[in-house]
Amino acid sequence: MNAVRSVTVLCVGAAALGLGRLLGSRRRRTSHAALATLLALAQAHGGAQRQRLWLQALRQSLNARVARIAAPAALPPHPALLAKGSLLWVAPLHGLPGVLLAPAGLLARRFRRADLALAQQLTALAHALLDARHARQLGARQERARIAADLHDDLGARLLSLVHASDAADDRVAQLARASLDELRLAVRHLQAEATPAGHLLADWRAEAAQRLDAAGIALDWHAELRHPERALPAPVAAQLTRVLREALTNLIRHSGARRCRVRLTVRTARLTLSVEDDGRGMPA
Repeated sequence: MNAVRSVTVLCVGAAALGLGRLLGSRRRRTSHAALATLLALAQAHGGAQRQRLWLQALRQSLNARVARIAAPAALPPHPALLAKGSLLWVAPLHGLPGVLLAPAGLLARRFRRADLALAQQLTALAHALLDARHARQLGARQERARIAADLHDDLGARLLSLVHASDAADDRVAQLARASLDELRLAVRHLQAEATPAGHLLADWRAEAAQRLDAAGIALDWHAELRHPERALPAPVAAQLTRVLREALTNLIRHSGARRCRVRLTVRTARLTLSVEDDGRGMPA
């Protein structure tokens, strides 16, 4: 992980130095702004934001306007001057579309070979920055996977042994060990950063709720309305929702004196509704 981070820093530093030198020699160019835009591009989340920043960097550096995005595939896979310099072609890279640029401003002018060289440098630097971003993300995923595996194999096995060893001896210790094991599994899933299909997540929630309520002598009435069970929920969202349901059930078991618990879940396109009710005594007025 440290090696990946070092490579990333070196790539970003080299890109910044190269762009600064190239743009610094060109008059009326906003070199610092273009460099900041490229660095922001390397950190951006989402294709739309990266595309916006890439177009901004091209406009800033080349004093150009966008004539067309996603131009025909027949154009070359590298920057090129077209129509005797009336257009400058910047080829696609790292999921960013190809762009045809035209000179900005009212005065008629044409792109020169210096503009083409600058476009080539910008493309190379963007490649370096996005490659570094990918390497950093890959290293982070590998490190999270290693930590998750260590937690699951070592601490998970110890907690599971404690559950089995304490079942007969001390029910309180067994309950604590089970709760710790459930939280560990949730942390491992979060570390793995894998999105979970909503249908799988609801099945896990129902199984855990049934087990906990049955151990407390409380009947479970579970109803879930799920239109798209294959739709995945990001790991952080799934983890927070799991903790919300767990806390609601914990309070119900400890304080309600209920004999029945009703859980209602509705999952729509961008909304999840959770309702937990019981027939217990409720909170004092």
